Amino acid sequence: MPYEQQIGDEPEQRSLIDFVRSVFPRYSASWHHTMIAEHLERIERGELTRLIITMPPRHGKSELASANFPAWYLGRNPDKRIIACSNTARLANRFSRLARNKMRHYRWAFPKVRLADDQANIESWDLQGFRGGYIAAGIGGQVTGFGADLILVDDPVKSADQADSETYRENTWEWYTETLRTRLEPGGAIVVIGTRWHEDDLIGRLLTGGEDWTVLHLPAIADDGAALWPARWPLAELDAIRRSVGSRAWTAQYQGRPVPATGGILKRHWFRFWQYAGQSLPPVECTVDGRTYAHPVMDLPGFFDHQLQSWDLSFKETKAGSYVVGLTAGVLGAQCYLLDRYRERTDFPGTVAAFLAMTQRWPDAAVKLVEDKANGPALMDTLRAKVPGIVAVSPDGTKEARMHAASPFVEGGGLVLPHPRIAPWVTEFLDEVTAFPLAAHDDQADALSQMVRRVAASQRSGMTQALASWFSELE
Repeated sequence: MPYEQQIGDEPEQRSLIDFVRSVFPRYSASWHHTMIAEHLERIERGELTRLIITMPPRHGKSELASANFPAWYLGRNPDKRIIACSNTARLANRFSRLARNKMRHYRWAFPKVRLADDQANIESWDLQGFRGGYIAAGIGGQVTGFGADLILVDDPVKSADQADSETYRENTWEWYTETLRTRLEPGGAIVVIGTRWHEDDLIGRLLTGGEDWTVLHLPAIADDGAALWPARWPLAELDAIRRSVGSRAWTAQYQGRPVPATGGILKRHWFRFWQYAGQSLPPVECTVDGRTYAHPVMDLPGFFDHQLQSWDLSFKETKAGSYVVGLTAGVLGAQCYLLDRYRERTDFPGTVAAFLAMTQRWPDAAVKLVEDKANGPALMDTLRAKVPGIVAVSPDGTKEARMHAASPFVEGGGLVLPHPRIAPWVTEFLDEVTAFPLAAHDDQADALSQMVRRVAASQRSGMTQALASWFSELE
């Protein structure tokens, strides 16, 4: 009888969370642990073959992914082999010891599977009577000569010094592509789980590479303001950590959205923020080059001179593709107030539906800017009969040149964003547009530069007309 048919119906044999509880009865799983376990179970069943999990430090990732999952995986698949790696051989060996000890536990859930008598050291161990086993290695370590049905990489980066070292990043990528990746058996799976450190770290490169990854992104504080694990890390504690580690480390390690150390074309402290009249929200702080800025919050006006939308379009609905982005703003005098944002990976019908929904939500946005290339013409042909005010924008110059042209308006305080407590997506929006052109995505930056250049040009045109009228009166 095949071994898989001998696995019983015991919960600890079927469920990774129940397996952890069987050897660690005091284990308490939060919702995000359950979500991680569900994704790892899909890896075991073969439903996923490429999985990236990003999450903050000390939130229980290694307990599940490196200490328990390998043992449970081999208990269910004793003829398969695992290569497990981490930033150092010492840490990789520690995870190996934890996984191996599960098989020696008196409540081990798979009694027919046990360690081989002749090969059970920390760096490499086999299973008695089966072909399966486990290899542990640090980043850059020796794994040639071994195959793997599962490659597990936990925390490939140890420190900020490593992350900021271009040499370390290049060496890690070379080792992954030329050594580790070549060890994978046909149909095998790769799981990379870790804390982000740098926009060009191993996870960053994998996300921009050619393979299609399922990504489970778990920030310390979600876009809606909720803590990931409030029972252990409440918001007050996370806020203290944010103030202590600084904005760059917080954004990368705790929010999983690393940005360049020196920032991009737009600087974070240039932006202003609005609140609804009658609110009293705290200033929005940011630290740039060691200096902390705290901008007072402005009241949102009760009316605008005009409103407009700006769209950056892509209809390719993939996990790694571009986003469809739509922005709506209101302009009053020299200020442009960002009011709403749409950002999703979607197809053509989804884009049309989003465009119509934004138009219905903001009927006073008379102008809708759409870049006249790629998917823009197709959408405009479809919507012009239904939606007035669509304006085709022909891009001139590079993306970077267009953002440089928009930057004086932002630097002068002309762009006002909703306070993050009003629109939690503002944090992610700022991460992208201030990292541009080095961010993983540039869709929001493109939509923003298109919108800001239009507003700035309109203001210059209005000033020119006013001056012409004034001079004519003098004559």
